[in-house]
Amino acid sequence: MHIYIMRHGDAEPSFENDQGRQLTEWGQHQACQGGRWLKRQLREGNSALSLALVSPYTRAQETYQQLTRHVQAVEVQSCVDLVPGADPRTTHDFLDTVLADLDTNAHVLLVSHLPLVSYLLDELCHQHVSLLFGTGDIAVVEYDLDKGRGTWRETYSPE
Repeated sequence: MHIYIMRHGDAEPSFENDQGRQLTEWGQHQACQGGRWLKRQLREGNSALSLALVSPYTRAQETYQQLTRHVQAVEVQSCVDLVPGADPRTTHDFLDTVLADLDTNAHVLLVSHLPLVSYLLDELCHQHVSLLFGTGDIAVVEYDLDKGRGTWRETYSPE
């Protein structure tokens, strides 16, 4: 099973409503580039995205919409467990529950925020990489549901 953990694209500065921040033009470009990269990754493995879990915040939703220009998921869910301040252990438990219903060769995309994406990568891989995700970055985790842990394989960064 592969989990793609993505930080949303570049967004407008935060003022009063962090949840409503929209992607900048550069952020839209980053997300679109990520979609192209993800499409190539899936094509190489003769696979499709089984599931996309996306933060309900505007910038994450817009990031996913840009990705869909190149790759679509069989199922998409807006997920409150992927907001910036979510607890990585709780999110890991939630993921294990969701992943239990999927094929062991499934490909799952998460679109979320800092600091959760960094903490979640550490939580899923049982290590302290503390990768500082840039906007639009995607970390690839090969995940073993039976063991409840994954291995970080690579990270994509948009140009």
